[in-house]
Amino acid sequence: MIAPIPWQKHLEPDEILLWQGRATPAMRLILPSAAEWIIGALGAVALSGVIIARNAWGPDSLSDTAVLVWLVVVLVALFVTGIPFRQMHQRAQTLRRRQYAITDRRVLVAQGKPAQISRATRVPGSLPTVRAEPTPGLGTLIVPVRAGAAVELSHVKDADGVRRVIEALR
Repeated sequence: MIAPIPWQKHLEPDEILLWQGRATPAMRLILPSAAEWIIGALGAVALSGVIIARNAWGPDSLSDTAVLVWLVVVLVALFVTGIPFRQMHQRAQTLRRRQYAITDRRVLVAQGKPAQISRATRVPGSLPTVRAEPTPGLGTLIVPVRAGAAVELSHVKDADGVRRVIEALR
């Protein structure tokens, strides 16, 4: 489990934390690409081929060197077969580590390990808008800021509910 960011120590004096949350990984966001699936499939085919060849030669027909080579090939094939699943895990972890906070003055975004926190000053009195995402239950909060483009807090569970809470607390 990834520990939540202790936002209180990042707040200015008299700043009020209105909401904190994190990005939610959805299956469509972390699925392996076609290339990753192909690499994994090649590893599975190689592993199958090695096992078939080993059984065809018989258990006692291989020298010590051949057994060592066979073991290395099996380990490499297993490693390659796992690439799509490892990539899914890494993408999910990246999304889980993205944490958000909205205060009465600013929007804060923490990403990475260790967490790097970026801050932007909100437009006074503004409310975030919500953009629906293709994954049901997730949305993007778009928070207007003073300098630059609005900050987008993506993959937020029940983004409409979060917007209503911030509106009620305003």
